[in-house]
Amino acid sequence: MDLKKNMTKAAHEVVCLIEIFLTLIVVRFVHAVYPFFYGITYVLFIVTYWATGGTDPFGNRTTSYILDFEDHPGIAAGTLVGATLSTLVIQAILKGLYAIRVRCMDRRTQAVPLTDEVLAVELEAPTRHQ
Repeated sequence: MDLKKNMTKAAHEVVCLIEIFLTLIVVRFVHAVYPFFYGITYVLFIVTYWATGGTDPFGNRTTSYILDFEDHPGIAAGTLVGATLSTLVIQAILKGLYAIRVRCMDRRTQAVPLTDEVLAVELEAPTRHQ
């Protein structure tokens, strides 16, 4: 069962990498603001949940071991801060993959320079619907 779960997660990551290299989506470092603020919202929710005495359906005051502010406040705080700040690292990795993609595409497009003659031939090419 664990192998199936791991393969499912790995397939998702592989599809994401393929998408980064095949789509024309521009990746900018400023895009990290969205997951960063999502992380801040999650931190505020978890801290509010703990401070107001929230419980799960079984009466437990914590959602998981690493978010247990009662018994392990250092681990919980470190987990929340680390997870929120890791969005910046992940965005830097995505930006690096984007830069690799742009560099590869620049090399590929330099192989056939676009001149007026090439553009004229491409514009005059008949389409299937004509």
